[in-house]
Amino acid sequence: MIDHIGLTPSSLLSAVAGKTHQFVAIGYDQYDNAISGVVFTWSTTAGTVDDGGLFTAQTLAGGSGQVEAMNGSVSGVVAVQIVPDQLTHIVISPNPTNVTVKSQALFSAIGYDQYENSISGLTFIWRTNVGRMNGSSLIAQNETGTGFVIASSGNVEGYASVGITPAPFDWLPIILIAGIILVAIAVVSIWWIRKGKG
Repeated sequence: MIDHIGLTPSSLLSAVAGKTHQFVAIGYDQYDNAISGVVFTWSTTAGTVDDGGLFTAQTLAGGSGQVEAMNGSVSGVVAVQIVPDQLTHIVISPNPTNVTVKSQALFSAIGYDQYENSISGLTFIWRTNVGRMNGSSLIAQNETGTGFVIASSGNVEGYASVGITPAPFDWLPIILIAGIILVAIAVVSIWWIRKGKG
């Protein structure tokens, strides 16, 4: 009589999203003797599993669940954790964006697998054709124009469109000069008035 069920692997804490993993179930009696010819009913909460124990992980990473093999009221359970698939694309923010000449703009990048699961722990290499990059910070060139910022990891790249715009016109020097001129005119006018009265 079956007493307990053993599953191989006994845990699956890095099941890649969307990928298949084969489980094997063995029934044992109370003395841990393997019992042949046992038929199992399979189920899972983290994807799908067929009658032969072939498990297909769900495509949503970050979730956890289990795979279970049952015979009557006896069951064997394996814990499952879903992790992202390999990197397929990189998204840069902001995109598109405008940056004033000679100013700085900070960008961020997130890598995703084919199922749009974000992938942590990635290191990005940054480059641009409209200035220079200091890490993920763009230091814009001195001239206006359009170009890009790229973040890459391995052979995967993400692209952001960048426009370099003129600096806003600074009215302060003109206002100061105008003020000085008005004061000078006032002083001269007062001098002429006093001179005329004299």
